[in-house]
Amino acid sequence: MALTMAPISTRQESRTRCAMRSIHAIAACFLLCVAAALAGPPATGVIKEIKIVNAGVGRIDDSFVFTHIQTRVDDSRAMSSVDRDVKRLLETGRFSDVRVEAESITGGVRLNYVLKNKYRLVEPVAIAGVSEFSEGKVHELLGLEPSDLVDDQVVGTRAQKLLDEYRKNNYVHATATWQIEEVDQVAGTAKVRLAVNEGRPAKIREITFDGSKAIPYGDLRDTMKHADWWNPFSWFGANKYDAEELDLARIQIRDMYMQKGYLDVQIAPATVKTDEAGDIRISFDISEGPCYRFGSAAMEGNTLFPDTKELKGLLLVLKRGEIASSILIENCRQSLRDYYGSRGYVNTMVRPVMKPDAAGGTVDVLFVIAEGKLMKVRNVYIRGNTRTRDKVIRRELRVIPGEIYNEVEIRRSERIVNNLGFFSTVRSYPEETRFDDRSDLVFEVEEKSSGSLMMGMGFSSIDKIMGYVELSQGNFDLTGWPYLTGAGQKLKLRAEVAKTRKNYEISFTEPWFMDRKLSLGLDLYSTEAEYSDYDVRRVGGAISLGKPLPGRNNRVDFRYRVEKVRLADITDTNEYVYVDSPHGAYYYSSEETDSLEASLSVTLSHDGRDNPLFPRSGYNASISGTVASEYVGSQVDTYSVAFRSSLFQPLWLGHYIGLNLRLQAINAYGDTEHVPLSDRLFLGGGNTIRGLEYRDVGPKVVPVNAVQGSTTHRTVGGNSLLLGSIEYNIPLVQSIRFSGFCDAGNVWRDAFEFDVNNLAATCGVGLRFDIPGFPVRIDRAWVLRKDSDLTGEDAWVFWIGPTF
Repeated sequence: MALTMAPISTRQESRTRCAMRSIHAIAACFLLCVAAALAGPPATGVIKEIKIVNAGVGRIDDSFVFTHIQTRVDDSRAMSSVDRDVKRLLETGRFSDVRVEAESITGGVRLNYVLKNKYRLVEPVAIAGVSEFSEGKVHELLGLEPSDLVDDQVVGTRAQKLLDEYRKNNYVHATATWQIEEVDQVAGTAKVRLAVNEGRPAKIREITFDGSKAIPYGDLRDTMKHADWWNPFSWFGANKYDAEELDLARIQIRDMYMQKGYLDVQIAPATVKTDEAGDIRISFDISEGPCYRFGSAAMEGNTLFPDTKELKGLLLVLKRGEIASSILIENCRQSLRDYYGSRGYVNTMVRPVMKPDAAGGTVDVLFVIAEGKLMKVRNVYIRGNTRTRDKVIRRELRVIPGEIYNEVEIRRSERIVNNLGFFSTVRSYPEETRFDDRSDLVFEVEEKSSGSLMMGMGFSSIDKIMGYVELSQGNFDLTGWPYLTGAGQKLKLRAEVAKTRKNYEISFTEPWFMDRKLSLGLDLYSTEAEYSDYDVRRVGGAISLGKPLPGRNNRVDFRYRVEKVRLADITDTNEYVYVDSPHGAYYYSSEETDSLEASLSVTLSHDGRDNPLFPRSGYNASISGTVASEYVGSQVDTYSVAFRSSLFQPLWLGHYIGLNLRLQAINAYGDTEHVPLSDRLFLGGGNTIRGLEYRDVGPKVVPVNAVQGSTTHRTVGGNSLLLGSIEYNIPLVQSIRFSGFCDAGNVWRDAFEFDVNNLAATCGVGLRFDIPGFPVRIDRAWVLRKDSDLTGEDAWVFWIGPTF
């Protein structure tokens, strides 16, 4: 037996698709009603017999049927349960059709349960006509395996899932037909053959907005995420047709108008047409209406605070004569609600009522307040934390039992707990108690994985091939054997190996040391860096204490570090002289090769960036001072100060600009005559001044007997550093950016010596791949100015790590 279904086509507009879904829903309800009607037998009386009738293929287990129906013999009340029997049998998934027929017999009624089995698939679905996807991908989307039960409804549903995937890839004209071929009627087995007609990929050729005058066409088109052909965005398949996005675009367009004061705007559902070439043309009909400006702003219902200047002052944001933006109205509504919510009046409702005057172009706004009830917090409960300890959550909350039910602080507590990174969802809600004026507060969380294992390989212009592995746990518990999770501590183990360096690191952080808002950090590390004339090896550790300061995102950190530093493989015994001071001799062999360095440092910092990994707005700044002295166990006496700051400013269309400034100085004192080579400052290369050779900017020495015109030199670092960068970023696709940049800076020999008239400068362009844990940069730089004619150039930069 062969069954053929009419082709299923992807819908060309959201209205058609919604209509089809409605038709399917109506049809399903109709069939259910028909089944229920059939289930209600025309005869009345006591059920004397129940018979199972097989109207299809295979065999039917009568005992299976009887265990799924409630109707029983000799029970007159069971007639009402027949419709539920039909539903339960269909829900088993075994039957494609279930109906009940009633007939009168001597002494009562006989019910015939007429059933049709689904076919059992004997082999994988045979696929034909597919070239866009692999056969394995098609089978994955269909989700049909041998021994699965199938009928036309099952295959049709799975075929629609396949066609939906085609739609995502612009094959909006794709259709599918199938056949169910019976193999063995007694066994109830069959094969399925699926044929796909992919059609050609459709492109969005045109988007129009009829009736639009107030908002530029480009801004409206951006709601469709449609890029011009010359925009690299479109090269990556951004201009795909998605019917669901039309509804989202319609909402966004409406919001754009209302934000500009067009409160009466009407946006008709999108009209989607297919031209002769099979491409798509989309149009929106827009009725803008008048642009309103604010008239009066008032409130009513504020009986608890009738004459409060602070409450009335919240209305001042709606200034008479200004554009009546929906954003300002919503912000004012939320401010009024928060005024009550922060004082414990829960469930206060604020509803803005617009009174437009179309002729005058003004709108009066009346906020109708339904005041809530004053409530206090009785108990705070934490639920859903299967791994995380209660105290890890409680210590972050800004509300405690006995206080008023402060809705503003509760929302803030939700955000803080969510930002811990331990939970996929965080929500709060009140629970009634036997007291009218007290409510329990519940924070319900859902745990998510807080650990990660990352491995990768990469290439940079300095290290060539490199690899790394990192194991981290953001919700570590040092004493929580055997799972070692739940205390909110942080543990990271990282190993990084490249041609010229090796880094090994173990770090541990307790953010609430001694149950106080005091972070304790412990670090152990071993690093090796190979340079052309020497190697630097460091083995050490550090302990740090940090504490938040008043104000948002401010903190202070104290750090004690001790490390063994060794200069190795110094084979150059030549005498050199400084380029800028021919009488100053320099010998690599005079550098201290082994030393124990210990230092104390303090850092004041502020971090207001929106994202610590890939920021697009905000700024961060830090200033630090470090002292190495024999009094803290150091064999070297030095001190240093450093200032760093980055600013990120969003612009338009996702573009943003980044600025970076770094100043640093280090000096020797006491018994130490000069700053050790391993502690001096260097610039140049992918992470500082792109376009110049790595660590080649700054004080240089040349052989004392160098011939005229020789470029042989060594860069030996300096004691003062200045670096500035600016970068303009344009998003292409998700996680990929195009950037234009300029870098400038220099390193000077003496401490606190900064000469802005002697800066190296470069400009260039590049690509950014924002991969979490493994960001990659590819840059092409051009040199504008060097600090010295001897400084080498390196036009192409491949770098793993963030820009700033």
